[in-house]
Amino acid sequence: MSKRIGFWIINTTFLITLFSCSNNDEIQANSIVGEWTLVSKTISGTQVPINECEELFVLTIKPDNTLFTQFNTDNIPDECRTINFVGLEWEKISENLYQTSLLNIPVSTLSLEENRLVEEVSDSNQINFYTKKD
Repeated sequence: MSKRIGFWIINTTFLITLFSCSNNDEIQANSIVGEWTLVSKTISGTQVPINECEELFVLTIKPDNTLFTQFNTDNIPDECRTINFVGLEWEKISENLYQTSLLNIPVSTLSLEENRLVEEVSDSNQINFYTKKD
């Protein structure tokens, strides 16, 4: 009887360990998935204010490797109505580094720094900083 209990405990422990472990790449990729709000930005290393339209942006990163920005409200000021958003794709390019692109043309790189998403815009000196939306 005690051999059966010992065998059952070992098998149960093995199964729990097997199903609770996951690929580190998957964990890392999933950590950028979600909704992010812009909290600050810099241009050439100097912090610049976020305008009224940017305060309304929500960056959504989906697990299907798509990314898009939208307004977080239906009350969009008239000056913001001219902004058009384009859907992008993202892919992991190295540990904690991701690239966004449009039609295979790089748009930006993304990285995680603690609880912040950092976006370095390609062909620009602009860096955007986001926090994850609850």
